[in-house]
Amino acid sequence: MQIGIGAWRWAQHYTKQSQRLEDHYDEVLGSVKAAGADSFEPFLPVHEADQERLAVALQKHGLAMPSTYRNVRLHEPDSEESFEEVLAAARWAYGMGARQLSVNAEPIAWGQPLDKTDEQLTRQIATFNALQKALADEGILVTYHIHDAELRQGAREFLTMITHTRVWFCFDPHWIYRGCGNSEISVQTILKLYGSRLQALHLRQSEGGIFTEAFQQIGDIDYTDISAFVRIHCPHIPIFVEQGWEAGTPETLTRAESDRRSIAAARALFG
Repeated sequence: MQIGIGAWRWAQHYTKQSQRLEDHYDEVLGSVKAAGADSFEPFLPVHEADQERLAVALQKHGLAMPSTYRNVRLHEPDSEESFEEVLAAARWAYGMGARQLSVNAEPIAWGQPLDKTDEQLTRQIATFNALQKALADEGILVTYHIHDAELRQGAREFLTMITHTRVWFCFDPHWIYRGCGNSEISVQTILKLYGSRLQALHLRQSEGGIFTEAFQQIGDIDYTDISAFVRIHCPHIPIFVEQGWEAGTPETLTRAESDRRSIAAARALFG
């Protein structure tokens, strides 16, 4: 089972220094490899210079890239105009071994409680289906990733997308936990309902509603049943630790030590 690190926490690390993660691929991937990871899930790079730096770092440090991640705006008119950039970058990633693209349908505005209308959701369905088909023609599987926003209003956006598209699921238990009002049973419910679509897994933990410094099995979410499900039903999916930072998260560990502890905990859970 391949267990890796997602780019998000490292991006946060460099953003706080007013720097770009993409300018530090060598340092980051060296640390990820030293932490015991098998793979790295980057944000899908669209610029040639970033692609070249990432390719060199992946080869140098012996890390796989089975999946990439991308936010895509899908609910607006003419959303398909952005497909060419995504498709070109996805073709590059495919050549580097990435057979999945984890897509998050962007909200109307990040961090604001604005809900998409039925008209916008209808457009998003059609656009997502078109993107999924275009990438499938390239041999790339699209997985659907959500944050907490999609679970507002009775999970309207999430249920619409998962019902009206033939989408595979990048399962991120903690966003589901948070989006359902800090409910662990909701995580188990969604896994039971849609686990057959699970093609990728993101790992994050919190205690008292605040992200922990490293991933661990037990906290606000008990990952025991999730790991059992994956080991039985989908043992070959890519798994990425995506242990983010937020206000209140302790900062006693180096980035390297946080990754090392996270990978060790994930391996103990998933093998």
